[in-house]
Amino acid sequence: MVPGLIGLLATTVTMFLTSMGLVREKEIGTLEQLMVTPMRSFELMIGKVLPFVLIGLVEINVMLVAAFLIFKLKLAGSYFLFLGVSLIYFLTALGLGIFISTLAETQQQAMFISWFFMIFLMLMSGFLTPIANMPEAWQNVTYLNPLRYYINLLREIFLKATPLKFLWNEIVPLAVFGLLILSASAMKFHKRVS
Repeated sequence: MVPGLIGLLATTVTMFLTSMGLVREKEIGTLEQLMVTPMRSFELMIGKVLPFVLIGLVEINVMLVAAFLIFKLKLAGSYFLFLGVSLIYFLTALGLGIFISTLAETQQQAMFISWFFMIFLMLMSGFLTPIANMPEAWQNVTYLNPLRYYINLLREIFLKATPLKFLWNEIVPLAVFGLLILSASAMKFHKRVS
């Protein structure tokens, strides 16, 4: 449960905060003020998203400390592999947050759209219900869920100390999802602010 909770909280914090923060910037008009500066939209997006990456890193480290102190668990695998996998997953969560911010006009809309994505991610990740217990059609749908790969990776690293060479089947799809979602979100963000 603990690796799943780490994945769930990492998704919640990074996706929600990114979408809410960017929508808040639109609401109060500071995003438009930034657009008249000589800064490119790509630089603006990095500047707006980087703090949420740092918040996500702090959060997963706090969760690790809680796992050690409260649940008396130990990180069986590599801490740096754990961080690397988390950074790859943050591409996806932050990309979703940026995408949601381009859809929403208000913070309430951003919150509701984020919950919509969050429920799908949570239910189809294997966190609450093992994927093997789902109907076969739904098992195939879970391959479209980046949280599925992240939770599997966390469990392998956290509990089994699985080395990197056996994790590529989970890391590659996660990285592809991250790059696709972040690229699509960046293009939509660029069109929205241009």
